[in-house]
Amino acid sequence: MNRHSGERFWSGNPNGGETIGSLTPAFSPDGSTVYVINDATESAEFPGGTPLMAFAASTGPGSYWHNGTDAQPWNLSRGHMAVGSDGRIFAHSWNDRPYGATDFGAYLSLTFAAAQDLCACYNDPAVLESAEASRVASGGRCGQFAVFSGDTGATLFSHGLPSGMEAGATFDPATGNVYQPGGFDSIWIAGFDASGVPLWTSTAMPVHDGSMGAQRAQSGGCLSHDGSTFYFQTIAEDGMGALYAIRTSDGSVKWSYPTQSRAWERYCSSPVVTPNGVVFIGNNEGSTYYALRDDETAATLLDTLELAPGAIASAGPSLSADGMLYLPIRTIWTTGNGSGESPDFAVHNLLAAIDLREDAATILPQPGGVRALSGAARVNLSWRALPSTFTDLDHYNIYRSDAPSTPIGMAPAITTPTYTDLTAVDGVSYSYAITSVSSSGGESDVVTWIGPRTPRTELDAQVVSVSRSPAYPRYAP
Repeated sequence: MNRHSGERFWSGNPNGGETIGSLTPAFSPDGSTVYVINDATESAEFPGGTPLMAFAASTGPGSYWHNGTDAQPWNLSRGHMAVGSDGRIFAHSWNDRPYGATDFGAYLSLTFAAAQDLCACYNDPAVLESAEASRVASGGRCGQFAVFSGDTGATLFSHGLPSGMEAGATFDPATGNVYQPGGFDSIWIAGFDASGVPLWTSTAMPVHDGSMGAQRAQSGGCLSHDGSTFYFQTIAEDGMGALYAIRTSDGSVKWSYPTQSRAWERYCSSPVVTPNGVVFIGNNEGSTYYALRDDETAATLLDTLELAPGAIASAGPSLSADGMLYLPIRTIWTTGNGSGESPDFAVHNLLAAIDLREDAATILPQPGGVRALSGAARVNLSWRALPSTFTDLDHYNIYRSDAPSTPIGMAPAITTPTYTDLTAVDGVSYSYAITSVSSSGGESDVVTWIGPRTPRTELDAQVVSVSRSPAYPRYAP
């Protein structure tokens, strides 16, 4: 879809089951191809399945190519993918190691295999590329963490850590340092420089004592934009998971925030952070997304987004360079989109775009039930007022097709959603659109037009002749 307007270009499932809905897709470096991983793709032709699939971003999954011709296609059947600048797609096999494939246009095929089995299950491979070399990092349930050559798959360095790990690793592109959270009871964080030397006084620094309640580091983290802080979230079956901020200078805990993250063995939400230190994270089975500001000694809660009952906040938000946050959520549909769809204020599965810019204004949905009735040198408009839950509604703007960028009128009387266009000219056709304007000045630029309507001034009818139709006589001769 168009990320600016929400216009849907296509939708569909190329083949398979449900994994495609829980693993993040990836783009090729030039944006022309979409890569997805799915389960239940086995067939008579491809008994090993076609778990890694590709299709054109312009046309969608109606036609696709895959890795089904590989001897072991399941080597690329798990994880949120990473795509290198050379176009290789990195994923892993369940309870194994990172693998990589090359897109040959008509098919995908394995071209990279890490030298060491790490028992990786939920660990997404991290990829770092520089002018000198490329690197791939991962941990796993075996308790071993390793960084491999992205060119040959050879092990560059490897460390045994206090316990197994499920979370993905994170590279710092500025320094080459790599960070790995872990633990299935007590939680720790490890950090290594580009040569594999531990960054801190201990190979793994303590974060949470499991005697205070078991937690699990299940998903990857992220670095602040200056590289000074590493953020990651834990989960707990009793909902006592937390978001941790780690000082990369010494591996100590800067602060923690009780997000009440609840889950156990599953793919879970990973944080993203803005340049000014606002962290976004979902608390998984707690059904809530948080916006937290890093105030150095503590986290300040800025806002929460509560999902519909039973929904899971396990998606990782996506943050664009221009300040837009994209998030799949299940909640009440309140805002339209570029496909011309109007919200019905019922619960749906949605992809939402949230404006995080400093000058962002609340965007309200376009009112429904719009009617336009033409009269003598006028057009009478009416619509359904927005529900009273939209407390920041300020007024409605009315637009006419001959002046599409400038409103012809404003209707501040929210309780009487009507307007009469007295500037309409008889015999001229017009279309109209109505928008809702928030108190902060926000207004959707995606509208649905109604019309055309042509006003006419009708005079009193005059009898000019009366005649009898022989074919249909009304009176006897």
